[in-house]
Amino acid sequence: MDFSVLNNRLSGSVDYYIRKTTDLLGDKATDPTNAFPSALINYGSMSNRGIEFGIHSRNVVGKDFSWNTSLALSFNKNKMTDINLRHPEYYMLVEGWGVNKIGYPMDALFSFQYAGLDPTNGSVMVYDAEGKVVKNYDQSGNVVPNMTDVNALVYSGTLRPKYTSGLTNTFTYKHLSLRVMIIANGGHVMRDVINPIQNSFGRKNADKRLMNFWRKPGDELNPNTIPAPDLANNGREYYNLIWYAADRNVLKADYIKVRDIAVSYDFAQLLKPLTKMQTAKLTLQVQNPFAWYNNKYGIDPEAYFMAGTYAQRSLPVMPVYSAGLDITF
Repeated sequence: MDFSVLNNRLSGSVDYYIRKTTDLLGDKATDPTNAFPSALINYGSMSNRGIEFGIHSRNVVGKDFSWNTSLALSFNKNKMTDINLRHPEYYMLVEGWGVNKIGYPMDALFSFQYAGLDPTNGSVMVYDAEGKVVKNYDQSGNVVPNMTDVNALVYSGTLRPKYTSGLTNTFTYKHLSLRVMIIANGGHVMRDVINPIQNSFGRKNADKRLMNFWRKPGDELNPNTIPAPDLANNGREYYNLIWYAADRNVLKADYIKVRDIAVSYDFAQLLKPLTKMQTAKLTLQVQNPFAWYNNKYGIDPEAYFMAGTYAQRSLPVMPVYSAGLDITF
């Protein structure tokens, strides 16, 4: 639906959609006599519902000064209606890439229910499906996978933003103009920056919180303490997963960024007596100067790498400064 009111001072469009997407790639069981139990084929489906807004307003219209605003905003809710997990075991549900599971959004994230650190050795404890605490080591102190029940996992959210938006304000005074663009994404989640806690503990660049590992009984009372490292490496992937994929390590991934600020001045009128220039515009621009993240660790979802059993920061999105001169005769 398109609209325009107040003598075109306010205009825009609103679109609501209900859509079903089919032929998504997924594993489907096949006749075992074909030598393969499953095949990757186009058979999955997903339902989508959403609304999109596009609004433009002429806030101030004057002889020398004007102010215009443009807003683009979209909301989307999707749900998988037909898909099959290749391996419906716990590790496929909690690994970092997200999964497609019937009844949940695309790229759903599932997590262990964190029950704290064991006061005797600093290992991770989790809750089972009945709410009972599960310890993950044997009498010899070796790590053992005691929590493999998928029914004990909890849904933590989706890795895909549920809403996206962009807001641009343009101010013009005579031959001087200022444009500011702000973008925002949200409604989704991500895993915290968690490094492996096996025998590779501390051997590569890592978040400084890695130094807050459990050392002695009582350390577990500090909520910032992380598990004791598995120096014997007998826990392997499981020991990493029950910490990395614990629900306490799920963060909101919402963020707002000032994506672009540009100041332009057209000085062609000043040179008109001397030259036949139609435009002579000088532009000073900065990209990504400011940002806000909805997590207390300052993790930028756009500068973040997530793997199966760990996550880490990537190269930061740095401000970029530039200048340009546009001359037209």
